[in-house]
Amino acid sequence: MITVSLAHAKARGGDLLDRVEARQEVVITRPSKAVAHLSAAAGPRRPLPFGELARFRTTFAKLPPP
Repeated sequence: MITVSLAHAKARGGDLLDRVEARQEVVITRPSKAVAHLSAAAGPRRPLPFGELARFRTTFAKLPPP
């Protein structure tokens, strides 16, 4: 994790985003006070394949009829 001033973040925004993309965290500060924390966004979720979902559903207990 790196800590940078707000002025540095404004001047080197692109460089900081490159670091965040590389999974490094960045804290932006105003005079000796943290004001922002940058971290990489979560990747897209992968849907569960239908076959696996069907097998998972078979593990549930069957409910009695109402």
